[in-house]
Amino acid sequence: MSTPLGRAADALWCVLGAGILWVVACVPVVTIGPATVALFTVMSAWDEGPPPVWATFVEGFRRRWRESLVVGVLALVAAAVLVVDVSYGLRADGAPFRALVLGVAVAAALILTAMLVQVFALLARDGSSRRTLLRDSAALAVRHPVTTVLGMAVIAMAAMATAVAPPLLPLSVSLTAYALVRLSRRCEAH
Repeated sequence: MSTPLGRAADALWCVLGAGILWVVACVPVVTIGPATVALFTVMSAWDEGPPPVWATFVEGFRRRWRESLVVGVLALVAAAVLVVDVSYGLRADGAPFRALVLGVAVAAALILTAMLVQVFALLARDGSSRRTLLRDSAALAVRHPVTTVLGMAVIAMAAMATAVAPPLLPLSVSLTAYALVRLSRRCEAH
């Protein structure tokens, strides 16, 4: 559509449609990696206007299936371990190493989030190996600390919005992916 209202409706459909596809694709939790790469593929394809959501999502899901599945499962396992560690650290009054466990868990959570700011955007565009992707995402996070902190803030705001109003999940995850794709491109341009 060529009217401003029509373009806004197209953009809203793209964002909501991609977010709904992501939620459905994440129903088996282990597919969170491929679903996230597919969502980032849709948002990466948004140069001149909203891309065809279904075709772009499916293509992104299939193209990097193996790599994104491994990265997604590793991120889920790391997050689960960190949740257990933080939970232990917060509840274990007087336990030995409590402060150490809590400090390491918080630091590891920050590092994991910093890498996640970049890794799915890179997976959506890049054909590199998992090891190269993880190295590149860590390097971009370190070389561009302001952009990394902005990305982490976007993730935190989306998490808070979803915690307050769970039906916002499709919208918040899509807008987060869009913002992270743009931030990742900014890092690569500098």
